[in-house]
Amino acid sequence: FAARASTRRGDEPLVACDLFSMGLEKDNVPDANLPLFREVLRACRLPEDDVIILKQSSLQLRDSDLVGLAAVQRVAAGRRAAAQRVGRFRLFHVDGGHFALAALHDLNSAACALTPGGV
Repeated sequence: FAARASTRRGDEPLVACDLFSMGLEKDNVPDANLPLFREVLRACRLPEDDVIILKQSSLQLRDSDLVGLAAVQRVAAGRRAAAQRVGRFRLFHVDGGHFALAALHDLNSAACALTPGGV
């Protein structure tokens, strides 16, 4: 997340979505994930206030939710004009649930939430 966030241009939104707890795959460390994530933000000098942190399954999100979050983040930061122009993402990294249904859902959501030319 931090590597991609460091390439942010101007008013681009930063949204992180993770369970930050034990998932279906039993490969998460519930006591370390969120504190570790916040520590990485601090170490990379990414203000936590600039990141919308969603502590939930990405399966609960639709592409329209993501686009709405991007617009809200821009408005909250005083960038109304940008929010009206663009509520989408230039970069989208998927590292969600490690099973086919979750991966397909996240990739579809990402594809629909990308700005034209987004990756």
